[in-house]
Amino acid sequence: MINLNYQHLYYFWEVAKHGGITKACEKLLLAQPTVSAQLKQFSKSIGLKLFNRNGRNLVLSQDGKMVFEFASQIFSLGNNLKTRIQLGENTSNTTIKIGIADVLPRELVFNLINPLLADGLNIFLQCHDDETHVLLGKLALGELDIVISDVPVNPFIKVKSYNHFIGESSVTFIGSCKLVAKYKPGFPNSLSNAPFLMPMKGTSLRQILDNWFDENNLIPKIVAELTDIDLFEDFGKSGKGFFALPQVATLGILKNKKLKTLGKAETAKESFFIISPEKIFKNEIALLILKNAKANIFNKMK
Repeated sequence: MINLNYQHLYYFWEVAKHGGITKACEKLLLAQPTVSAQLKQFSKSIGLKLFNRNGRNLVLSQDGKMVFEFASQIFSLGNNLKTRIQLGENTSNTTIKIGIADVLPRELVFNLINPLLADGLNIFLQCHDDETHVLLGKLALGELDIVISDVPVNPFIKVKSYNHFIGESSVTFIGSCKLVAKYKPGFPNSLSNAPFLMPMKGTSLRQILDNWFDENNLIPKIVAELTDIDLFEDFGKSGKGFFALPQVATLGILKNKKLKTLGKAETAKESFFIISPEKIFKNEIALLILKNAKANIFNKMK
């Protein structure tokens, strides 16, 4: 029977995260010989070779990767426990960890998850935004319960995860009042050589827009590529160019009197998904998000 030393497991986890003993020792505030000796002891006690040498760096072996995945789950749960204890009165709440693709409009994200904080649900929410592929890695390690994204999981990615379609929305073009007045006549043909603020290449919305422009034989004048929605809004209201958002995420931004809708690209639709580790939802929170999205967000756009 293996007696697992969790202190040694923690030292291994830190070394694996930092790619070597030196940086891990800085975090642990321990001497290198101490950590090195305990790593060897831990490896011997569980009967597995955990690292391979690559020059001065330590690289996880196949067994090391397996142990690292379990360690990540163990210490993630430990951190959650500390958080719950520190919160005191919220220790009876259910913690839900949601990964949010960093390209999603904040208004849409808010509308999707806002019902989770309704009175009586006793939910403690943890939201992590990052690139979708990073979030999928965390989902695989059990660090997230679900991921909300504008792209489904690629079937060739070896991660146990399933796509649940939330809804889709036509793309709306938005610009300053002056620009809209100039380019509204003849829309959408008027968009050739019109100034545009575009999402970065490689994003779902950028691909949708590029395809729509190609299908309509339009060549916009791209003046900037951006990721931050606040920058789109600021540059847009200053008249630097049009920008595009899914219609479900335009209500808040159009409250700004300096911005107006130019028109919709009806055939350019952006889709949204909940990605979960199970094929059939066991997570009631994910079901709540899905039902709310279909009843109160996407259906209202039809």
